[in-house]
Amino acid sequence: MDDGQYVQRGGLTLCTDSYSYDEVLLLKSILENKYDLNCSIHNKNNLYFRIYISGYSLSLLLKKYLNICTLLCNISLRNK
Repeated sequence: MDDGQYVQRGGLTLCTDSYSYDEVLLLKSILENKYDLNCSIHNKNNLYFRIYISGYSLSLLLKKYLNICTLLCNISLRNK
């Protein structure tokens, strides 16, 4: 995977240009099942496929992991 890009209307596109459709489908499935993200596959110029992750999903993911990081930091500080 090369990179990704922010989408103006919200969300993120993963530039999975070098992957086959089956590989992109597998990655999409993992993102949906493991991280509970709302994803879709977009066909770019009939040449390659990219994964779009909705902005709402990203905000929930960030909120979840930021809360976990905050909790771990608080526990670590209390144990010093």
